[in-house]
Amino acid sequence: MKITPILFACLATQLICAQSEPGLAFRVHVVDSINKSPVGGASVVLDKDRARRISGRTDRAGVFAGRSPAAGGHLLNVARNGYRMARGAIMGTRIELNAGTETDVTVEMMPLGVVAGRVIDQYGDPVSHAIVRTEKRQSLPGQDPFYESDAFAVTDDLGQYRVADVEPGKHYLAVEYSSTHEESAAGTSSRYRWPKTAGLVLYPDATSIEQAQQVETVAGETKQLNDIHLKIQPAITISGKIKPAPAGTGPSLSLRRTTQLGLATSAMVQAASSKPDGTFKLEALPGAYVLTASDPKTGRASKPLTLNVRDESISNIELELTTGFEIRGRITVDGTGSADLSKLRLHLGGSPVNVDSNGVFQANLTDGIGDYWLQGLPEGWYVRDVSLAGRRLTGRRFAVELGVSDLAIVLSPRGARVEVTFETTTGGLPPVMVTLLPDSGAIPDAESALHSEPNATGKAVLTSVPPGVYHVFALDASSWPLFMRPDILMEKHRAGAPQLRVAEGERKTLVVPLLKVEPE
Repeated sequence: MKITPILFACLATQLICAQSEPGLAFRVHVVDSINKSPVGGASVVLDKDRARRISGRTDRAGVFAGRSPAAGGHLLNVARNGYRMARGAIMGTRIELNAGTETDVTVEMMPLGVVAGRVIDQYGDPVSHAIVRTEKRQSLPGQDPFYESDAFAVTDDLGQYRVADVEPGKHYLAVEYSSTHEESAAGTSSRYRWPKTAGLVLYPDATSIEQAQQVETVAGETKQLNDIHLKIQPAITISGKIKPAPAGTGPSLSLRRTTQLGLATSAMVQAASSKPDGTFKLEALPGAYVLTASDPKTGRASKPLTLNVRDESISNIELELTTGFEIRGRITVDGTGSADLSKLRLHLGGSPVNVDSNGVFQANLTDGIGDYWLQGLPEGWYVRDVSLAGRRLTGRRFAVELGVSDLAIVLSPRGARVEVTFETTTGGLPPVMVTLLPDSGAIPDAESALHSEPNATGKAVLTSVPPGVYHVFALDASSWPLFMRPDILMEKHRAGAPQLRVAEGERKTLVVPLLKVEPE
C-alpha cells in the first residue's frame, strides 16, 4: 500500500505533536482493594495547586492517564460511589512527578458496606418514607459526646431500604418517621389517621442508645437485617405552666434530647414560647429529654426537669422561675501590659457579653451548660487562667448551677513566639498547616488550638503561645481534616510530632518534618 503525501504529512504532524506534547506524563490505575479488579468510572483529581488541577475518570480498565504542567509533589484523590481510598491520608495521597519519566501509580479502593432490610409498623404493614440512618458515637475535646450519621436511606412503598456507602465497622441504626416530613418530601398525604404522627426506634427495638445494639458491616458485603418494628403514633404532648409567667418576649422553653442523635425529623433542641398566662404545650417523640423554662427579660430560669416520654401525654407540669443562671465576672491582666478590655469580644453560652473598660461583665444564661469564647486579644497576649465558681476551667465548656457564679479570666501580655520552618521536600513545599497541641492536660478543641500557615518566606509563625510543652504537627493538605480532631492527632500521631518547650515571652525557631499519616 502506498502512503500518499497527504497521509504522510498527517502522520508526521501527529508524531511531532505527540513527541512535543507539554507536561509530565502520569498514569493512575484504580483497583478494588479486596479482589484487585479494575474500578471504572472513578473520579480522579491530581492537584498541584488551585491553579493547576487535572481531573477525569477512569476507563473500563480502571485507568486514567494525563499530563501535568509542573513537576514535584501533587495531591492525588480518587472517589467513586461505594468506595473510598484504602491507602493515603484523608484528602488523598501525595505523589511525585519527575521530568523524563512517566509516573505510574496504583490506587486501591476499599468497597464500602451496605445495610438492607425492611421497616414495618405495629400492625405489620410496611412503612414508606421512613429514614434509616447509621449513627456513630463521636467525642470532641470540650464537648459532650454526640452521634453522627454518615449514611442513610429512605424506605420505598414496600418498606424496604438499602443504606449504601457504610464504613466497615460497628454502627447504631436509627429509624425515624414523621408524617409532616413525608408530606413535605413526597407531596402526598400520610396514610395514618392522626393529624401528626411520628416514630423513632433504635435497632433492634430500643428507644434509648443504652438499650440499642450495634450493627457490624464488612467491606464489600451487604448486611441483611430482620424486619425493624417502628411504632407510629401521634406526637406526645407535653404541657404545663411557667410560674410566674415570663415577662419578656421570645422563646421561654427549651426541650433538649439527652441523647444527641443526628435526626432529620426531630431537632436536638426544641425552643418554644409560652402563652401570656405562662401555659405551654410542646410535642415530642418518645425518648428522654430535659425541659427548662426561662424569662428572656429577667434572666430567671427553672430547674432542669428530666422527662421520660413514652406513650402517654405528660400534663400539669409546673416550672418555677427562680434566680436563673447568672454569671458575674472580671477580666484582669497579669503583668505590666495594658489594653482596652472593652474591645474584647466575649461570648457566654452562645450570647455576646459586654465588657467594660475595667474588664467587668455580667450575663444571664438560659441554660447552665455552654461554652465561653474570648476573642480580640492583642498580638502576643494569651489567656493565662480561667476559673468559674472557684474551679479552674481546662477547656471552653462550662456548667453552672442556678444562682450567681463568679467567672475570673486572667490575661498575660507575655505569650511566646514560635517560628516553624520545614525540612526540604522533593518538588518544593506543598500546602502546609501547623498546629501546637499541649503534651499533657486537657486537649483543646479545634477552634482553640494554636495553628498557622507558612508566610511568603516559608515560615509558619505562631504568636500568643502560652508557656508549656507542646507537640508540633505539620500536615500537608491531604491530612488537613485532622486539624478538626486534635484528640486523634494526639492519640495516634504524637510520636511523629517533634516536642517543643517554651517559656513565657520566649522566642523559638525550629525545623520540623511533615507528619506522615498512615492509612487505617
